[in-house]
Amino acid sequence: MTTGDSAAAEIPAADTGATAATAAGAGGIGAILESRLVWLALFVCLALAMKVTTFGDLNRHIDESFYFLVAQRMHEGLLVYVDVWDRKPLGLFLAYYAIAAVSHSVASFQIIACLLAAATAYVIALIVARLGAGKGALLAGVSYIIIIGPYVGSTGQTPDFYNLLIGTGALLMLQQSERLFQGEVGWRGWTVMGLCAIALTFKQTTVFESAFFGLFLLYGLFRSGASPGRIMRVAMICALIGAAPTLLIAGYYWNAGHWSEFWNAMVTSNLNKAESGGKLHRFQGILLCGVVFFTLAGLGFYRNTLNRADRLFLIGWTLAAIVGFLSVPNFYDHYTLPLLAPLSVAAGLFLHRADKRLLWVAVLIFYSIFWYKPDRGEFTEGSNRSMQEIASAIVKHDGGGGLLVFDGPPYLYALTGKPFLSPLVFPHHFNHAIEHNVSHLDTHAELDRILAGNPGVIVIEQEPRNFPHNWGSRKRVLDYAAGHCSHYEVITLEEKYNDYEIMIFGDCTA
Repeated sequence: MTTGDSAAAEIPAADTGATAATAAGAGGIGAILESRLVWLALFVCLALAMKVTTFGDLNRHIDESFYFLVAQRMHEGLLVYVDVWDRKPLGLFLAYYAIAAVSHSVASFQIIACLLAAATAYVIALIVARLGAGKGALLAGVSYIIIIGPYVGSTGQTPDFYNLLIGTGALLMLQQSERLFQGEVGWRGWTVMGLCAIALTFKQTTVFESAFFGLFLLYGLFRSGASPGRIMRVAMICALIGAAPTLLIAGYYWNAGHWSEFWNAMVTSNLNKAESGGKLHRFQGILLCGVVFFTLAGLGFYRNTLNRADRLFLIGWTLAAIVGFLSVPNFYDHYTLPLLAPLSVAAGLFLHRADKRLLWVAVLIFYSIFWYKPDRGEFTEGSNRSMQEIASAIVKHDGGGGLLVFDGPPYLYALTGKPFLSPLVFPHHFNHAIEHNVSHLDTHAELDRILAGNPGVIVIEQEPRNFPHNWGSRKRVLDYAAGHCSHYEVITLEEKYNDYEIMIFGDCTA
C-alpha cells in the first residue's frame, strides 16, 4: 500500500447485506438468521436469560448501587465531587440521574445495563459482518454476551455504557474507511469523534481508544494524499469535538467555584491512588476465566483475510483498549470489559473460518458459565432479605445522629433515607488504604469530624474485606462504638459468592 488510491482499493465496500446473505445461506433457519432484527432479538433474549434472576438485587455490586444512590440524591440537589466525592466523570452520574428520574428501583438500571449489553453485541456482530466474516457475526455477538458474565458485565458498570459508544464508533469508522482513504471524512468520521467525546465523560481511560480512532482518521487522510494543512485542521476539529463535553463540565465547576474538587476527582486523585494488594492474583484470575475466549480471539488475529487497513484498525483498537486496561493496574475483573469488545470481533473472525464453529461456541459457553454460575432467584431474595433486615436495624437504633457506613453496602443510605455525613460516602475511601488521602479531604481528619458529630448508627463488617486495610480508620470507628454505642448486633449479609457478617452499633450518644 504505497498510495492513497491503493490503500482505498484494499478496503471492501461497506455493504453488510451481501455479507449477511453469504453467512446465512438461503432458506430455512439460515434465512431467518439473515435478519438483523432477529440478531438483535436473539441478543436481547440471551442477555435477559443471563441476568433476569438478578433484577431487583439491592446489593448486586457495590459500584452500581453507589452510582444509583448518588443519582437519587442528585435529584435532591446534591452536587457530585462537592457533596459526594468520586473519581468517575460526570457523564456516568448523569446517565444514572436520567434513570433515577424514571424509577428508584434498582431493577431499572439493571435492565438498562442488560439491554445495553445486547445492543453492544449487536454492534459487534455488524462490525464482524462489515469485515467480511458473516458466518462469525452472530456468534461474535453471542460470545460477547457470554464472556461479560465472568467479568461483572451487564450490571451497570461504566463499560456497560461506553462499550456501546466505542463499539458504534468503531463500526462507523469502518463504514467510512473507504471514503476516508479517498480523502473524505464525512459525517461518520465526525460522529465517531462525538461518540468518543461522550465516552470520555463516563471514564477517563477511554481517552486511549478515542485517541486511536482520531489517529486512524488522520492516517486515512494522510494516505489519501491530503495536504498537511488539511490534516492539521481536521486534527484540531477532532480534538475540539472530543474535548467539548469535558470542557463544558469543567467550565461549570469553575464557574460554580468548585474547580479544585473537580480537578482533584478527575486528575490528581487518579495519579495519587496507590496500587492495591493481590493484583497478581486478580490478573491470573482474569486470564483463567477467559482462556477459551482469549484463544478464540488470538486465533482470529492469526487466521483472517482482512485487508491491510482493516487489520491495522482492529489491531490498533485492541492495543488501545489494552493500554487503557494497563493504565489502572489493579486488575479488578470489571476493568477487563473494554477489552472484550474488540476481542469479540477478533473471535468472530476466527469463527467465520472455523469448521466446527458451533462446537467452539459451545465450549466457550460451558467454560464461561463454570466461572459465572448464573443465578437462581433465591440469591436475589436472600440478598434483599438481609439488606432489608440491616436497614430496619439502622432505622430502629438511630437516635437522631445519623448513619455512618464505614464498611458495608452504601445503598443502605437509600434504604434508610439517611443523609450523608460526609462527601466520602463510598466506604472504600475510609476503609481501603489505597484510597487514603486520595480525595481533596484528609481521610482521618474527615473521619474524626464525623465521629465528633456523634453518628447514631455505625455499620462495619466484622472482618475487613478490602486489603490493604486502613487500620487507623478502623480503630477510630471501633473506639467510638465502644465508648458511645449501647446497641450491638451482627446480621449476615447474603451475597452470591460469600456471606459477610455485618456489625451494627446503634443507640449511640454523645
